[in-house]
Amino acid sequence: MSEKDNKKEKKAKKKARSQASMRKASNANYMAGVTVLAVVFVIIINLISNALSTNITQIDLSRKDIFTLTDTSVNYLKNLDQDITIITLASSGSEYADLQRLLNDYAAHSSHIKLETKDPAKSPDIVSKYNANMTQGSIVVVCGDRYKAIDLTDMVISTSVDSEDTSSSSSSSSSSSSSSSSSSGYVYYQYDMEGQITNAIDYVTSEKTMKAYVLTGSGKSVLGTVESDIQKQNIDVEDLNLENEGAIPEDADFLIINSMTGDFTDKEYQCISDYLDNGGSLFIAEEYKMVKTDAVLPNFDAILERYGLSVNHVTVLEQNNAYYYTSDNGDYNFMVKPVLRSHEITQDLIDAGASLLLIASDKVDIEEKDGVTVVPLLESSGTAYYKSKSDSSYAKLNTDPSGTYTYAVAATQTLDDGKESKLVYSGSYSVLAREGVANINDTLAEANTKFVINSMKWITGQEDTVYVDKKSKSYNRLVYVHDVDVKIGYLTVGIPAAILIVGGIIWYRRRKK
Repeated sequence: MSEKDNKKEKKAKKKARSQASMRKASNANYMAGVTVLAVVFVIIINLISNALSTNITQIDLSRKDIFTLTDTSVNYLKNLDQDITIITLASSGSEYADLQRLLNDYAAHSSHIKLETKDPAKSPDIVSKYNANMTQGSIVVVCGDRYKAIDLTDMVISTSVDSEDTSSSSSSSSSSSSSSSSSSGYVYYQYDMEGQITNAIDYVTSEKTMKAYVLTGSGKSVLGTVESDIQKQNIDVEDLNLENEGAIPEDADFLIINSMTGDFTDKEYQCISDYLDNGGSLFIAEEYKMVKTDAVLPNFDAILERYGLSVNHVTVLEQNNAYYYTSDNGDYNFMVKPVLRSHEITQDLIDAGASLLLIASDKVDIEEKDGVTVVPLLESSGTAYYKSKSDSSYAKLNTDPSGTYTYAVAATQTLDDGKESKLVYSGSYSVLAREGVANINDTLAEANTKFVINSMKWITGQEDTVYVDKKSKSYNRLVYVHDVDVKIGYLTVGIPAAILIVGGIIWYRRRKK
């Protein structure tokens, strides 16, 4: 090789090294640029996510979306036109996290919602002003001069369930719906935060509150946890013993008689009769064990006769298992799932395809009467039968009558002065026994409660009330839950799969080039 050729080769190698060096520098600069852009992108995304509300940046994976506002509350907040302040009473760091998350969701859905936190120890005037000597983490909802204080223990309900006999006792607790195991059963928690808060907003922005009295004394029972559901309809509830008081107060919009086990006394009968003569209304649910088939209840019968009703104190049973409750432990044909008949009270339950649960219901008979309109609300199937409460077996005999029977009715009596007296009668106490039915099936308990709420709206003529039911957080055993599984699937499978597909398309296009 000549000297000239050697010089050309050296020059070419030098040029190649220079180009390689330039490519390395270019690649390094490119990688540095990409890295900087990636860091900037991450910072921008974090700044944006921090600026957004949690209802956008967080995903609720709970079974019933317990950390997310229902459409009922969202739609109500859209129409909110008054300024609301929600004050959390807690020292720094002692706020209840789940409640604060939900409150942030309220604020995100309405510019009229303002959130504040006050330490009761540092602001004792707040406690005295709102009569709010409550649990740490409780809240006060304020609109102008009206306010409603909600204790944290009223927003979280715990029920101790014995695994042996499914008996339960309800109490309040400072948390939400979850469950914790114990040696003899478990504690079942429910959130009622949204229901209480939305109701409180409705309460402080409303002008009128209804009043219901629960008849107490011999043969009557106070309400259980369903009382809080009734109160969420802006209905104040108070116990009343007519033997002591002697009259039904003038502010009573209606009277509740729960789990009645015997006849009215003469004094009670006269008070109730006078009240109905003046346009008063009743909601009655009868207890199934204590009122025997051959019971003689002249005062009680006289009240029902005003509306053309009579009650046959028997136990109605179903033959078709589509109309009674079944479980892995057996069939319970005295726990009936009634047929819902069309009425203002039942229509939204019918539209939702809901089922109720009535335990050992009586049979209600209806006779036409001038000035009275009676509508059956809940009925049996056409193959139901009934037995005396003294019978030791629920098995059907050839001698047992069968047919379609009425469990519950809505009746209206038009009085001479044009006033109306309304009655909703249920032959089973279970419509008001929320905690008892919830131990059997929580969905059925919710439907029963909705029936009660709708009945009381019909009695009082309320129209624009809002109702959000309690929400269950978790269970004492592992349960496959489809809606939660779908959400997790989107996160763990859907998003990675989408990234892989997009990456594959980009790679394929570059490869073809």
